[in-house]
Amino acid sequence: MLYSAVLELELHLEDGQLHFYATETGHKLLTHREAEQARFQAEQARLQAEQAHLQAEERASRETALRQAAEARVAELEAQLRAFQAHHSPEDP
Repeated sequence: MLYSAVLELELHLEDGQLHFYATETGHKLLTHREAEQARFQAEQARLQAEQAHLQAEERASRETALRQAAEARVAELEAQLRAFQAHHSPEDP
């Protein structure tokens, strides 16, 4: 382990690669490859979340359309029932 006063970082040689650690926290800083991979994974997660959100919106729209169609059909059937009842009142023989 080496310490760089200029960078204020600890340098560790691990598996033949040089890694940097923040002195104050002890956290390992990501290599360029690790940072790129983390960005890629974050972007993938964002895209998946966006896709899930869009699918949920589409499903909600379909459900709303189906509910509205069902409500319209119920209103139509209720109107037909009222008309039928008006023409066939119990007073009619």
